[in-house]
Amino acid sequence: MKREDTWQLTSCYKRHTCSKATKIGIMSSKWLSKAFMKKICENPKIKLETLIRKAHSKWNVDLTKTKAAKVKQQALDEINGTYGEQYRRIHDYAAEHLYNNFRKSFPGVQLKMMIWKAAKATYV
Repeated sequence: MKREDTWQLTSCYKRHTCSKATKIGIMSSKWLSKAFMKKICENPKIKLETLIRKAHSKWNVDLTKTKAAKVKQQALDEINGTYGEQYRRIHDYAAEHLYNNFRKSFPGVQLKMMIWKAAKATYV
């Protein structure tokens, strides 16, 4: 920076005009859950008070316990998936388990096709 023109601000007499509002409507629970996703993924048992404090210190926003709980639950649902979604895939898991158990005893494609056919059927 020896040969560059630079300047330094030493004092400023302007008044600070940032908003002091702590209830901001655009910070929805969906947005907050994505913002806290990493924290909740690292520690799924994080306390609601911790989320409230972090939101206040980072964005100067007041979070109610109800909204913090909703944010945490949405993030956990995104991380783990909902139970209904996992339950819908139970036939696939069962078919995979059966196939892996019988694969050594019955090599070939016929067993695999029979197991997947049974898994896709609504009744056996």
